[in-house]
Amino acid sequence: MTGHARSGGFDTIRLCAALLVYHSHSFALAGRPEPSVPGYSLGGVAVIVFFAISGYWVTQSALQRSFGAYAMARALRIFPGLAVSLVAVILACALASSIPVNDYLVQPATWRYLQNAFPFFLPALGEIPGVFEDGANHAVNGSLWTLRYEVMCYVALGLAALFGRMGVRLVMIAAALFGAGVLGMMIAAGSTAVGDHHIRLLDYLQVRWIATFGAAFAFGAWLHGFDDRRLALAIAGSAAALALTWRDPILAPAAGLFLFGSTAIWLGRKLHLDRRITRGHDLSYGVYIYAFPCQQLAVRLVEPVGAADFAVYYLTGLAGTVTLAGLSWWLIERPALRLKDPILMQIERIGTAFPLRRKPA
Repeated sequence: MTGHARSGGFDTIRLCAALLVYHSHSFALAGRPEPSVPGYSLGGVAVIVFFAISGYWVTQSALQRSFGAYAMARALRIFPGLAVSLVAVILACALASSIPVNDYLVQPATWRYLQNAFPFFLPALGEIPGVFEDGANHAVNGSLWTLRYEVMCYVALGLAALFGRMGVRLVMIAAALFGAGVLGMMIAAGSTAVGDHHIRLLDYLQVRWIATFGAAFAFGAWLHGFDDRRLALAIAGSAAALALTWRDPILAPAAGLFLFGSTAIWLGRKLHLDRRITRGHDLSYGVYIYAFPCQQLAVRLVEPVGAADFAVYYLTGLAGTVTLAGLSWWLIERPALRLKDPILMQIERIGTAFPLRRKPA
């Protein structure tokens, strides 16, 4: 694959995607329809962008590092910020619980919510007893459900990379075939409900989202080898496909996946925004993990009945989200990432002594 230096606007694109999730959820939590495009809510578009960009970058990490170093790099990016956010949300939600604070803080059901720190490996818990029971959505953090699919992609990719580029290519082909198979089942049944069946792995994982997110991740990995001309052709082709299928509830999401993923990667490569906007500070993950609970709390402080109330609710939740995302980056995520190089160096030394990956043919 052709390599690309990690520059341009990828951090900014991810931050915009995280804010788009916030914007989309702000309507749902106020009891209003989410803004949408053919096949997806705006939040759904943002999640596709996340998975495509992850596939674009993480595949190179899996191929260049030992399995242990790759796994540790992913863990240091996901788990520290997520674990701290869960504790912070549990404590903050004591103020929004129908259960007396003393009882809320000592009951085991409250703290079982911490198992969400290990998405994919432990069953997800969406609710805490007594919290947000009066709202349009009872979930404490309705954004976390996608993390299990992200970790699923990371695990599959890491295992495939043990067999080098051929293993990664085979997984990409498998993701494409699985996605095509699910799409074919939906077309045959004439309904997206086919994709809502569950497969029991280490957690409940829906067929539809395994296919969707796996395809977006694999598509991003595939685009890493594209030059500018081929990437532009991918955008044009997927745009034409969406224009032809935009009224179809089954085919439009498939075409949109390719359009949103390829466009995000093109923008990330072409728009050199990071040096002006994010400046090396990646707040996107913090926005993603704190937005929903901040919105849940904000909608109880300001009931969004009219336009003015909605604006106050929206800005209140946004201020809390950005503040907590900044604190998460500066106090948790960035210090954890600073540990990455020395830790990975030691893991690579161990990996050299006990190699797991097959040597390229």
